[in-house]
Amino acid sequence: MDRPPALYFPETLTENCLLFDGLTRVGKGLVAPLVSDLLRVEYAQIVTVVEHIPVLWRLGLLDGQSAAAFLRITVDGFTYEQAVGRNLNTRFSDISSIYRSLSAKELLDRALGDEGKAAIDRFNADGRISSFVTHFNLPMAELWFKAFPKLRILLTVRHPVDVIYSWHGRGWGERWGKDPLGFSLVPDVNGEPVPWFALEFAEEYQRDTAINRDVKCVLALNQMYDEALRSLDDKQKKRVEIVSFERMATAPMSELERLAAWLGTTLRPEMPVAMARERVPRKLNIEDRRLKFATMKKEIDEDLLERLLSISRDYESRWELESFDSTGDTI
Repeated sequence: MDRPPALYFPETLTENCLLFDGLTRVGKGLVAPLVSDLLRVEYAQIVTVVEHIPVLWRLGLLDGQSAAAFLRITVDGFTYEQAVGRNLNTRFSDISSIYRSLSAKELLDRALGDEGKAAIDRFNADGRISSFVTHFNLPMAELWFKAFPKLRILLTVRHPVDVIYSWHGRGWGERWGKDPLGFSLVPDVNGEPVPWFALEFAEEYQRDTAINRDVKCVLALNQMYDEALRSLDDKQKKRVEIVSFERMATAPMSELERLAAWLGTTLRPEMPVAMARERVPRKLNIEDRRLKFATMKKEIDEDLLERLLSISRDYESRWELESFDSTGDTI
């Protein structure tokens, strides 16, 4: 045998799966807990291997069938574990802690109930929707839809200035592949780590400053996401929805009603409790964004500033936001 066989593609335990995807620091920590408190939606799990498998496939380290099989088996496994009340996140301070869920008691009580086929049959009969938080996975939607044809993807977006400021504050311009607490798959380029989404400008990335790396990576990812959305077929496009952090923060009820209709479910009567937990609705101050930009702009190369302003204007137009650059003289 010249090469090992591809993995066998198995049947899935459940077809109803939801991804909360987007870049890191865009607000999935707000969106995922609220949406996964809708009726019949499982409280979102954060499982690093789930988002790593598509990266291995994109890098050519897994063939398509093996990657899809690996992804299906992994998602099914964690779905089953949650369905029987096993390995739940009980750390109180975590966003993904089950104690933040409106269904916390139900999730804990599962540990006293059925397991095996009886548990998953009940899970499916109840119309439960398994959900996971992922980062940077929409560009690998082809693989996700191969593994789960009825998958739904909820993409969270946020103003680029806020995203880049948050990346820089968290040190991501120097952490990819260097920080063992980053838990990210990072390619090796001549002995140095380069994020997979920066491979097309790897040499620039390696010599850039941290803030310029952040800007270039966010710009590259925005382009990848735009291309991925355009590449979806008509059926897949209906299975992808976009929510902005700004709207979820300021008008959560209307956004939750819209997303509940998209998912074919409804809001729980206790949803105001979940909204209070997430401190929404809240006001967002445009001056905060202006201050963030003023803090960063002296460190960012001028050509990157122009590109950042361009995608910022596009974002503000799309989501009907006040322009932080209303004077046109921020540079």
